Amino acid sequence: MPVTHITNEETISKVHLPETAITFIDGITTGVISTINAPGFGTIDPASYVLVDVTGRSTLSIQTNSTWTVATGGLYPQVSIDGVNWLDLYQTYPLLDVFDMDYDSYIYSGQKSIWQIDVTGYSLFRLVAVGTTLTGTISVAFRTTAFTKTNNNKTRCSI
Repeated sequence: MPVTHITNEETISKVHLPETAITFIDGITTGVISTINAPGFGTIDPASYVLVDVTGRSTLSIQTNSTWTVATGGLYPQVSIDGVNWLDLYQTYPLLDVFDMDYDSYIYSGQKSIWQIDVTGYSLFRLVAVGTTLTGTISVAFRTTAFTKTNNNKTRCSI
């Protein structure tokens, strides 16, 4: 497709942009992790993760709220489409720490912060505790956000 360059005011006055309404949908889920999985994952203990449905969502915010430590490990992000097969995301550094604006591969032992991650196209997201020992319990809060755009067939401006 050729690129069109706008070179004068007459051309600019004829562009049509539809009016769009944007609706935001939010949901909050909380949970507690009370046990840990050995490195290498194996069978995942249900008490070692917090799960959230992200169907139709675009952004997930994650907050850890308690005093906890994991020896040689942390909280690892995983996603699934079917709820059976899980993909580990930690190798892609998907978690944006909103306090230092740096990307993390997983949530390190004892961190208290808020992270954001793109979950577009997935059905489920979970944080899994992996390491050798867990001290304390890990309180996790998830906030999922989605938005929809609706075109009401009106033209706001034209080029």
